[in-house]
Amino acid sequence: MVKFPLPIDTDPEFAAALGRLIAYWGNLEFNLIHLRQILLDIDNTKARFIYQGFFSIRAKITLLKRLNHFYILDNTLKKDIAELLKETENRNEIRNSFVHVTWTHGSQSHMLRSETSLPGYSKFKKPLKKFTAQQVQKEVEDIAKLSLAFQNLILRLLGVLEEQP
Repeated sequence: MVKFPLPIDTDPEFAAALGRLIAYWGNLEFNLIHLRQILLDIDNTKARFIYQGFFSIRAKITLLKRLNHFYILDNTLKKDIAELLKETENRNEIRNSFVHVTWTHGSQSHMLRSETSLPGYSKFKKPLKKFTAQQVQKEVEDIAKLSLAFQNLILRLLGVLEEQP
């Protein structure tokens, strides 16, 4: 336990679910790096270097969308990649709403999400809202499914790339 505990420390199940959300997001980002590596036909070190050169996940996804558009010839695969990238954008908005906030006491069964955005900055302005550990865990499972979908797509992509001229 830390010397100056936060309200989230009183709900270990909630804190663990939030920690899993962050860890599973990292795994998803690993898959995005791998996708970039394959699309650019470069090694992992270069792919990670390029990935880290973009500050926001939105910019990283925009680059992947452009690479997909110009490098993938198979229209079905191109559509599948585009859909997964769109889903990643959606999941990122949800992830941000869990990570870039302050959590306060709600009751024994939930925590309250309190926004940390500057006044007048409405893009991330969220009302005070109750969340349970189970609701956070559901988001973790959705991120895990998306990550698995990327892994499967990467396997398909490797096979399709070998067949393209």
